[in-house]
Amino acid sequence: MPAYLAHFRLKPLNFAQCEGMPFQQHFEARVDRPLDDLDMKELFRDLQDNLRIGDQVTVCAYMRDDWDQLMEIGVCRIVHKDNKEIEAAWTQSFTEVPAPSGKKKEFGNKHQKLYRKKEFGGGFTVQDEQGNVIERFKTKAEADDYITRLNSPTPKPLNDIVE
Repeated sequence: MPAYLAHFRLKPLNFAQCEGMPFQQHFEARVDRPLDDLDMKELFRDLQDNLRIGDQVTVCAYMRDDWDQLMEIGVCRIVHKDNKEIEAAWTQSFTEVPAPSGKKKEFGNKHQKLYRKKEFGGGFTVQDEQGNVIERFKTKAEADDYITRLNSPTPKPLNDIVE
């Protein structure tokens, strides 16, 4: 099974209608990633039946999916919709929420656990906690090396090159 890039889409449990209106309704959504990381052509694809052109969605970006630290707020409008696609556009710049005193404000404190798994047909895969295949390798050493490289900090460039 080949691995592929899956776009982030909002789940219905993280999406709510705020005002019942005949047109240009207001919705709220929450995500656990920076707003500039969202693909506006994919974000609302699973909610297509709930939205119409002109609807406004306020999106709150939290540090993690425990929803305890708000990082950014953005407002978008649905600008295109047909049978297969739905697209939104940001209507204003993002509002950054100041960090509470004593807390460091930064996205990406998630640590992903990766596992090496031997395949029956031969070779090894590197998988995440949900069993999603991240990468395939021919040998155990290659798979272990891949995980090690991901866990190590990026090497600093050398300024003094000796020829």
